[in-house]
Amino acid sequence: MTIDSLPQPCPRCLRDTVLVTNRVGRQWLHVGTWRLRCDRVVGTIDEQDAEKQTA
Repeated sequence: MTIDSLPQPCPRCLRDTVLVTNRVGRQWLHVGTWRLRCDRVVGTIDEQDAEKQTA
């Protein structure tokens, strides 16, 4: 697997993604998990603050 781009934020979860070339072809993968799909959608800062206050 070769990395073909600098890290860029995922439009869905805002985690870093990179464009890679592997045996399947070229794909955007999440850095750290190396998955195609997002683990969890990140909400707005206000939603994150509300979650912290209720936890």
